[in-house]
Amino acid sequence: MRMFRSTLSIILCCSLAALLSSCATFQSRPRAIAATVKQAHSQVALGDYKKALALFAAADDRFGRDAALHPHYVRTGDRIRSAADTAFQQGIFSQAGGIYRILLQSGITGRRFQEPLSFDTVYLRGRIGSCSKALMELGLVKYRQDDLA
Repeated sequence: MRMFRSTLSIILCCSLAALLSSCATFQSRPRAIAATVKQAHSQVALGDYKKALALFAAADDRFGRDAALHPHYVRTGDRIRSAADTAFQQGIFSQAGGIYRILLQSGITGRRFQEPLSFDTVYLRGRIGSCSKALMELGLVKYRQDDLA
């Protein structure tokens, strides 16, 4: 009987510890999301778009469909796409193509958000193709200007 009681008390203690740790995780969730958003925004400001998207993807995987996280994730993706579009319009095709590729490889277009992204996989692939074509044409022009040397 004593062994049963000690086993039961161990099981109860373990269950209580698991319950308390899950409550602590639940309470720290808003803080963890806020920290992720802050870190991702600082990475975007530094131009490290890949890291910013990776931070959001990890948080999305960890917290699932969180209404507090998704709007920031979508806005950040749209902001990064805007940076790529600006580089494209300025004729900086290598930079634009690199940013579009980062967006494509991040998997952001495969995630489900309540509000839609301003781009999709087809758009990104098309822009990457346009950048590649423009770079090829610029290379040919430059090659021809050097008297085919």
